[in-house]
Amino acid sequence: MVRPNIPAAGEIWWLELVPAAGREQRGRHPGLVLSDFRFHRARGFACFAPITTVGNASRSNGLAVSLTGAGTGVTGVIQLDQVKSMDWRTRNGENSGDVLPEALFSDVLERFGAIFGLGLFEDDPPTAT
Repeated sequence: MVRPNIPAAGEIWWLELVPAAGREQRGRHPGLVLSDFRFHRARGFACFAPITTVGNASRSNGLAVSLTGAGTGVTGVIQLDQVKSMDWRTRNGENSGDVLPEALFSDVLERFGAIFGLGLFEDDPPTAT
């Protein structure tokens, strides 16, 4: 059976990132699919982490993962601090044919989890408010 044209976790898709605001990426860029295929099929949305060749802010805060050595045609860094839920159909989504190696995708998810207080920054003590 042929899978429908629906993103799956770990795939890289090309998307139109317009409209954008502030320092968000704009234009046609690749993005890594973070969320699950079943969610995409049911809701028509997917969570994408944009990929850039610059990404200096993402690199400096530990929330960028390099594609160097990943064996993908798409190059750059995955920006985990700019994840968005998007309708890939209205963003003219196109599968690049690239899929991250499992170990690298696990690293991406671990770093992304840190945004929600899971994993990576566990050694940092909480600050009092």
